[in-house]
Amino acid sequence: MHTTIAASTPLLKPAVTIGEGFVDITNTLFANYLVGVQVLDGVVFQDYNLFSGVVTPTTGDVTSGSHSLTGAAGFANPPGGEYHLTAASDAIDAGTDAGVSVDFEGDARPLGAGFDIGYDEWIARLYFPIVMR
Repeated sequence: MHTTIAASTPLLKPAVTIGEGFVDITNTLFANYLVGVQVLDGVVFQDYNLFSGVVTPTTGDVTSGSHSLTGAAGFANPPGGEYHLTAASDAIDAGTDAGVSVDFEGDARPLGAGFDIGYDEWIARLYFPIVMR
């Protein structure tokens, strides 16, 4: 829940491969993979996820809810390792309450109209220019 699995450039492999068991994937952002979730054996339920730059969201025995979407990850600077969400992200307010009350930095969830998908809860940041006299 509330995970970001992303590459800065497209990778020709699955982001996640499930080999056995039951897995529930919720509020997860997948970016730049050939396949988002590949199930070899086992059962996966997925919902409220964002697939960005993913050719095939799921393969194998996957049951999907109706809330996952394909869209822009809107990361700040992936080549520089900066995977914070920006205002351009389709992950903002697109998640669900999965019982996670803070993001990876300790920022409260939700901020704004709803829960964000992925490990970062977007915060509008204002930058003011420095004026020197």
